[in-house]
Amino acid sequence: MNKRFLGIVALALCGIFAFSACSGTKDPAETTAPTEEETTSEEVTRDQQKEKLYTEVISYNIAYVDSVEITVGYEGQSSADYTIAKRQERLKSLVKYYTPDVLCLQEVNTYWWKYLITDEDSLLNANGYQYVGNTGCFNGKDGKGGKLEFYNLLFYSPERFELVSNGTFWLDTDTTKPSAVYTGTITNTQTDRERMCTYALLKDKLTGTEAVYASTHLNTIGSNEAAVRNRTEAHILISELEKIANGNPVIFCGDMNMTESTATYKLITQTNGYSDARKKAVVKSDLYGTFRSWGKNADWVSGSVIDHCFYKNATAYQYKVLSDTFDKDNNLSMDRAMVGTNYDISDHIGLYIKFVSP
Repeated sequence: MNKRFLGIVALALCGIFAFSACSGTKDPAETTAPTEEETTSEEVTRDQQKEKLYTEVISYNIAYVDSVEITVGYEGQSSADYTIAKRQERLKSLVKYYTPDVLCLQEVNTYWWKYLITDEDSLLNANGYQYVGNTGCFNGKDGKGGKLEFYNLLFYSPERFELVSNGTFWLDTDTTKPSAVYTGTITNTQTDRERMCTYALLKDKLTGTEAVYASTHLNTIGSNEAAVRNRTEAHILISELEKIANGNPVIFCGDMNMTESTATYKLITQTNGYSDARKKAVVKSDLYGTFRSWGKNADWVSGSVIDHCFYKNATAYQYKVLSDTFDKDNNLSMDRAMVGTNYDISDHIGLYIKFVSP
């Protein structure tokens, strides 16, 4: 083979390599991961979609009273700071910040109604929600008591969910109406109220799956008879919700008026196999108590957990007690340490739970 032929071959090979270099072809070993600036919008979109595969739920007993006697822990504040007109502004700030997919409220009454539903800037209208709940529960009382003063509302995002069915049932032997089965000898103004549950069977527009969400408020436990009523209500509650769910996930939240040491808690978690989000969520934080009693409960930080979220056939990813408070202008503050100077929504503290969408 002569030198001239070898020279021609060498020139040809150089040309091929030069073309490859100019065309941008790289050895796979030389390929590097994109920098943060090079991350594509498609990847951002995937992250956003992943985030949407969670369902965020807030539950809050918003306190039906319109006049509050302020006690310990509210230095510099007065009853005038705790009218429903003031507290509803704080609730709106909280909802605007968290934008939950489902919002469960307890102790709604006629005073709360316009701020939640009918006003032009109501919580409903300002956030694009739909709601379910029995609006025929009021008995014409003045907001200072009355058997039908309490009821529950459930708000949901129509962008996220399609409403399949909804309703309100009574936690009594006849679930279609309030009765006096438990009120014959219980005369305390708290324990003498008929209790109910508001539910919605919702179809997730992202996943196509259905789940039952419910807002409820069980009887207070102040005597043996009241404790029996609390437990009986929980039994009726679960029985009715499981009929409605028909095997789909069930998530119910609210003021249960009982702690984990009670027979009612064991009935829910052990006998019926429901999980407590406070204990079972993957991520847990701000594990405060949930009942402050307008400052009368000085140990609310470490005790009095009577508001709960229970679930079955679902997965709780995150749980926290909403330690957020508000300044005098009702702006949201994340610093619960400032509780002496900050303002609250209610005598209860709300719950935030993020579920992995089924």
